[in-house]
Amino acid sequence: MKTKNRAYYIDSFCADGEHEVFNAASLCMFAHVFDTVNYYGGNHSLRSIAPIVRERVSNVEYRTIHTLRKHCNTKLRYIVSFLHNLRFLLFAPAHVTLIYNYTNPLFLKTADVLNKLLRRKVLVTCHGEMNWLRTKKCYTSRERWVRRFFLSKTLSPCKNIYYLVLGDSILRNLRLLLSPNFQNRFLSVDHPYIGSAAAGCNRTDRKKIRIGTIGIPAGNKGIEAVIRLAAADRQKNFYEFSLNGYLGHIGDKLMEIRAAGIDVPDTVEFLSREELSSRIEKLDYALFVYPPEEYMLTASGSILDAVNYEKPVLSLKNDYFCYLFEKFGAFGVLFDSVDEMIEALYAEDFVLPSPDRFDFKALKRQLSPESIAVELQNTLRLHNIV
Repeated sequence: MKTKNRAYYIDSFCADGEHEVFNAASLCMFAHVFDTVNYYGGNHSLRSIAPIVRERVSNVEYRTIHTLRKHCNTKLRYIVSFLHNLRFLLFAPAHVTLIYNYTNPLFLKTADVLNKLLRRKVLVTCHGEMNWLRTKKCYTSRERWVRRFFLSKTLSPCKNIYYLVLGDSILRNLRLLLSPNFQNRFLSVDHPYIGSAAAGCNRTDRKKIRIGTIGIPAGNKGIEAVIRLAAADRQKNFYEFSLNGYLGHIGDKLMEIRAAGIDVPDTVEFLSREELSSRIEKLDYALFVYPPEEYMLTASGSILDAVNYEKPVLSLKNDYFCYLFEKFGAFGVLFDSVDEMIEALYAEDFVLPSPDRFDFKALKRQLSPESIAVELQNTLRLHNIV
């Protein structure tokens, strides 16, 4: 039966809980824009996403497709994802809007060429792969494909495919890099987030303030910054520092990290949602020491985790965090450098902002799928997508 406004949400790459929070929030957001949304994903993804979505919306229909798990070869995962994406592009009903929740580099050029003939309405959500556009050195074929496609000065992109980035600051920075042909192919909507009613941590029973990173640390530069912060605390003994997330890419520095007195998980692999949640709940403040360029072209789910658990943010300034503070109001302190952060944290007259100072519950409402959907619907209407 034809529905006036139906979309297919195609989750052909993610597996084993990858991006489950964003995917669930994104699916809910689109469910508020379209009359009916068909979700297509692997059984493992469906099991983690469906319970979250069913609590919030009732107009999503769930279908399983065969996707490869995270332990499988990455190239094979992209190939399987490509085949699913191609099948939907070729054979989905003509009136359906196709939403690809992940940018598959293999699929970009194929979708562009075919859809000039098919003229389907297509939305592609962009994530961290946009960072490849700012680095000229390519380490993988995926990076080369993404750069060649979006930075091409000769390609005339399909007018029915739009690429969705998660914040106006990202869109502004992208337009400084994109070729003129792609300037109007990108749209922006804020990163939706499904938050719980988590409250801040009560530290009346201890003296030290707990400060920790959330998510994947920013490589060696980020780790060195945390080590510097911990080293500065040895005389004052004010704080407890921790890393909370995946540490597989910095396993060679674990001895140095532990020697600095920084608490780390027992495993360097991805933490379960329950374990990560337990570690975040124990924090008083969320620490972010990413280089400024890290969030020029991509959003951060980790900072929204901090909002969810009502942890004020202590961060180096970057375009995306400054954008969030400007649009939604400050929920922490931003610093120009690690030196400034160290100087402030150990200054006698510096007082860390109390979590009570920030209205996290209002912030969560503003970032909810229901609220962001209003913004998205207006954007899609302007471009005749809905």
